[in-house]
Amino acid sequence: MSQGAVTKIKRAIISRLPPGVKEFLRKGQATFRLAALRIFSSNGFLGSVYFSLFSRRFYGEHHAVLSGRLRYYEDLQGGGRSSPQLRRNIHRLEKGLVMKPRRPVFAEGFILETVQAFDRARATPEYSVEELRWASDVLEEYFSVVSDTTVIKKARRAFAAAGDTPAAPDDGRQHRSKPYPRSSSPAPAMSFEDLHSPLRATPFGSLVSAKTGAGRVDLQGDRRGGTGAVRL
Repeated sequence: MSQGAVTKIKRAIISRLPPGVKEFLRKGQATFRLAALRIFSSNGFLGSVYFSLFSRRFYGEHHAVLSGRLRYYEDLQGGGRSSPQLRRNIHRLEKGLVMKPRRPVFAEGFILETVQAFDRARATPEYSVEELRWASDVLEEYFSVVSDTTVIKKARRAFAAAGDTPAAPDDGRQHRSKPYPRSSSPAPAMSFEDLHSPLRATPFGSLVSAKTGAGRVDLQGDRRGGTGAVRL
């Protein structure tokens, strides 16, 4: 018998009970629920027992968390186009590289596992070339600035033994995927005036006035007419 059929039978039985009996059952249910919550909320283990025996509300969350952990540990074994561990650790290296002031030794606690994850990625034929290029560039930059310790020296040798990383097909390795100062970015091809010059060609062009030096545009409307004023 399905759960839905059981629920319908219960509702049918309850609907035929006298009002006094229904009220007695409601009070008893509330008393039991309160006592159960006091007991099962006393520690984490009993809380897990409660949601295993008396409630299905977190079944979906339990399944999602366990599935995610399984996927993570499967990814650690290699295979696929990407590695969560490698991406996470490369991001951590980037943060260390841009730190002001930058420490002479950093990432010592995870650099060896990062190089090992990079080696597994390189050995995976279907792995993303762009992600490999990014990881390789950041690791090269890291080893070019960090001071050696026993662990870092071991990781440096392992990275050097890995060999060259395949070039991404789009740019032929003309650009490096590593942190760089904002001041070294190329100047934008479009100015602020270029952004709102198309607006001047519209019927609203007469409403546009640029405030010199402020970098703002006011679209003036009639507040009394309900349109108000929009300031960008």
